[in-house]
Amino acid sequence: MYHRLPNTPINLVTDAIRAGEVEKLKSLLKTEKLNLNKRDRKGFAPLHAAVIADNLEVLDLLLDQPNVDINVADKNKRTCMSLALLYNARINVIKRLVENGSDVNNCTRKYLTPLHSAVKYCRADIAELLIKSGANINAVRCGGFTPLYDAVLRNNLEMVRLLLFYGADPNTKYYNKSPFMAAISRSYHDIASELIEYVCDFKDTCYSARDGGLL
Repeated sequence: MYHRLPNTPINLVTDAIRAGEVEKLKSLLKTEKLNLNKRDRKGFAPLHAAVIADNLEVLDLLLDQPNVDINVADKNKRTCMSLALLYNARINVIKRLVENGSDVNNCTRKYLTPLHSAVKYCRADIAELLIKSGANINAVRCGGFTPLYDAVLRNNLEMVRLLLFYGADPNTKYYNKSPFMAAISRSYHDIASELIEYVCDFKDTCYSARDGGLL
């Protein structure tokens, strides 16, 4: 259990971050010779704890320290960017990560990129920021899904339009089924109407649209 583990300096740092004790954190950073890329008893580095706490002040404080790796991973191969999305961080926190070199294409163990996560959590503002910052708009996660395909499966018309606007490939197939065909099979007619003009396989398009009631 966590409370039986030694209270190491890195644990003291992350405890202070989680408690919002900024002055204590500043004191620790001055008095201790710390490797801020080490993980604490819960498997998180201090940067992870700051992002999870959605604390921009603490994040800036840590980023000002020497030799801090903004792409340090937790025990599940998740970076600050992945954790920020998982814990619904404010866009200002995401912006700060991007400004400081966070890898916008880092994959988790399931090949989930930050853009996939932005789609999953319906964060169109963050999805756009990631794309403008170099995120691979056609990245494929575990299971074979692109961000656009995920947006279709979630019936998120706003996200579908955003991804198409920035050049997402609408013809990437999963088990021979395009995003358009996926929309038809789920009766997501608004999304199917958005996708139909992009579909290159006219035969499949007409067949699926007819069965879905669009023709």
